[in-house]
Amino acid sequence: MTGFRTELARALRLMFLLTVPSTIGLMMLAEPIISVLYQHGRFDAFEAAQAGGALRFYAIGLAGYAALKVLVNAFYALDRRKTPMVVSFLAVALNLLFNWVFTFRLHWGIADSRSPRDALRRAISWCSTP
Repeated sequence: MTGFRTELARALRLMFLLTVPSTIGLMMLAEPIISVLYQHGRFDAFEAAQAGGALRFYAIGLAGYAALKVLVNAFYALDRRKTPMVVSFLAVALNLLFNWVFTFRLHWGIADSRSPRDALRRAISWCSTP
């Protein structure tokens, strides 16, 4: 089991090595990316800036989402299939709560609620690993 945990930690380190620079790049270049892809026709500079803000918040959750993909496969390898299911049900409840808070109370948006949900989901999964 020690070897498995070592390899899991190595996989997570490699995953963070790839996703953290991607997150930084997406956050820094969000508006230029959106303006190149969409700012023509019906999409003006204001909408490009708004979509760039959404892309920034999606980028924050990138590392959590990628870590979750590694951890779910680790649970399946350990034949603990119920743990990812329970974490997913909890994530749905958190998603509903965060969507309500971020959309109706803070007036931000759904993209803002996904990143904390993915981070909490990753933390719960990591704490549940043997």
